[in-house]
Amino acid sequence: MPPSKERSAWVITLAAAAILMVTMGARQSLGLFISPLNNSTGLGVTTISLAFAIAQLMWASFNRSPALWRIVMVPRESSLQA
Repeated sequence: MPPSKERSAWVITLAAAAILMVTMGARQSLGLFISPLNNSTGLGVTTISLAFAIAQLMWASFNRSPALWRIVMVPRESSLQA
């Protein structure tokens, strides 16, 4: 691979890693807010944890939808156009 293409591949890889670190860090730090939410709302640790768990499941299920849609539908759409 030429040096310019190798350098651009590294830039893309590092940018993707930085985006992943920010988004995963935001998801993983939600547990830090359980105690303050419990103290301010009085809902209870169990209720707040259940709400966070449901939010994580929804994030995981909807995060994969656009990629699956592209994998499933793009070949069909291109075959319909031909």
